[in-house]
Amino acid sequence: MHQALKNGLCVSLSVALGAAIAGGCSSQSSSGQSGQGGASNGTAGTLGAAGTTPAAGASNGGSNNGSAGSSGSINGGAGTGAGGASAVGGQSGGAGNPGASGAGGAAPAKLCATKVTAASTQIADFENFDGATAVDKYAFAFGGAVNGMAGVYGGAYGYAGGTDVVSLAILAGHTGNYGLTESTMPATNWGQGLGFWMGCVNASAYKGVTFWVRGTVPSGVFSFSLNTENTTLPDSKNAAAGGTCPGTADTCKAPTKSDIPISVDWTQVSILWADLTGGLSGTTPVVANGDNITGFTLLMALTYTGSEDAGYTAVPGDISFAIDDIAFVP
Repeated sequence: MHQALKNGLCVSLSVALGAAIAGGCSSQSSSGQSGQGGASNGTAGTLGAAGTTPAAGASNGGSNNGSAGSSGSINGGAGTGAGGASAVGGQSGGAGNPGASGAGGAAPAKLCATKVTAASTQIADFENFDGATAVDKYAFAFGGAVNGMAGVYGGAYGYAGGTDVVSLAILAGHTGNYGLTESTMPATNWGQGLGFWMGCVNASAYKGVTFWVRGTVPSGVFSFSLNTENTTLPDSKNAAAGGTCPGTADTCKAPTKSDIPISVDWTQVSILWADLTGGLSGTTPVVANGDNITGFTLLMALTYTGSEDAGYTAVPGDISFAIDDIAFVP
């Protein structure tokens, strides 16, 4: 695909429980909820005393309620109610009582504030799927010597451009009972993306990632990007959370391998850390080494007609992509 078009594709943000899809994409993703401070209202002040010479037409001793206390901070700070002003002819009322402390939510943290060292090669074979859970609610556990016992969880989300509708399903896989399938029929904008979110993982003891894929992609190829904390932007709503990249959406780029062939037959693809290029954290080049992994993204593109002078137009087409038996390369 022409580079100008690649630069126009959606930028994934894979979050550990929080990811943001940029570039005008529709998405399905899983994200954690941030804690919020509890409400903290001051109690009412006392009534003002009766005035001795109220102004004509004014009520004697107007009401004087304390105003609400300020909201508790995210860490549960107490609010204080201020006394309300009296009506004409009344004396000022008492100050409102301090508001109750807000119930503080968990403090936000960077993606790799907690990190697990992968102790086995297996990431996902989808065999723990119960046959009934919605795919956007489904998650898999990995990272330990025994699969499912390590405390690292991951899940999948799909996205596409414009009004295109992405479908995720867990169907027959390469081995066993299940594999993950994503389809967009038809894709009309640029193609589709498949992302995997996960907790922060150190897999530097391994050489790369391997998986089995099959599908129908108009361009005949797909790309793989390794999301890391230092190539991910901070959370747009709270800079204390999200990634640590000091750049912009254009200068925070995950290391990527492009133009990986795909066919209708199951094929194993192995991508070594050394195969990934183009990572950028602001102005600093990023070389993938398997550490601080927060997820990965696969993109499948449509073909285009046109020219650089006249512009390019995507040719609509159906996209179907299946993946199974995802693991680290020992």
